[in-house]
This record gives sequence, structure tokens and C-alpha cells, in this order.
Amino acid sequence: MEYDCVPRIATGLAGGVGMQGEFCGALMGGVLIIGLRHGADIPDDEIKYACYDKTSQFVQAFEAVNGNTHCRELTGIDLTGDDAYQTYKALNLKGKVCTDVVSNAVHALMGLMVEWER
Repeated sequence: MEYDCVPRIATGLAGGVGMQGEFCGALMGGVLIIGLRHGADIPDDEIKYACYDKTSQFVQAFEAVNGNTHCRELTGIDLTGDDAYQTYKALNLKGKVCTDVVSNAVHALMGLMVEWER
């Protein structure tokens, strides 16, 4: 699926949603993808609850492979401070942590999506 808005719409997810250290942006991005593929366009409880179930499965798979769902726990730093982003860069956390977390999220989601299509 290709949507021109996807990179732009996901920008605020970085750093645990706006550098707040909350839910990992890779996790939240996966949730958005699940919604795009399995969400309801009209009020429909059956579709909505099926999407909730898929989302729950993804969250559990993400946590199982990464050990946590929160950015601050995954990176080991508080991203809300004034110098937090500079610390993040200096420690190369993108290369040391985030790249693997994103890769793990993609693999977990793709595995689930294959399963859901069966």
C-alpha cells in the first residue's frame, strides 16, 4: 500500500510521540498501518473490534521482541530534556537501538499480516 501522506503523517511519532519518550514511534506507526489495512471506514463494531484485536496482537508481539513498548525504556534516556536530542545523537541511539527496534517492528507486523491474510 502506498500513500503519499504516510511519511509526513508519521513525523510526530519519533522519540516516543513528539520526543516525549512514550510509546515507540515504530509501534505507533505499525498501529497506523493496521488501521489503514483493517480499520473501519464506517461505524461497524465487527470491523472495529477485529482491528482492536489485531492491534493488541501487534503490541504484544512488539513488546515480546523488543522488551518494552516505551521509547524512554528502549533507549534508556529521557527525551524530554533540553539536550535530550543531542544526547540521543551523541550516543548513536538511532544506530544502536532504534534501527533494530524498527526492523523488529516491521518483521513482527509483516508476520502478523501474513497470518491474518490466511
